[in-house]
Amino acid sequence: MGTIVCGYDGSDPCRAALAQAAEIATAMDDRLVVVFGFAVSRLGGEVPDYAKALHERADTVEKLARDQA
Repeated sequence: MGTIVCGYDGSDPCRAALAQAAEIATAMDDRLVVVFGFAVSRLGGEVPDYAKALHERADTVEKLARDQA
């Protein structure tokens, strides 16, 4: 049993990639890990609103991926 890692941001290409990754993981009896990464840049000082927006987007993307899978 292996692990397939699929980057996901909710876009159409990522939705297609997740569908393919899920199909392969099922066929190979592999584990599927869906990832969404981001970094909050400190350039220009603190940006709490930006950080909050990124965290909210991550929560939304996680829900979309779970619903699709």
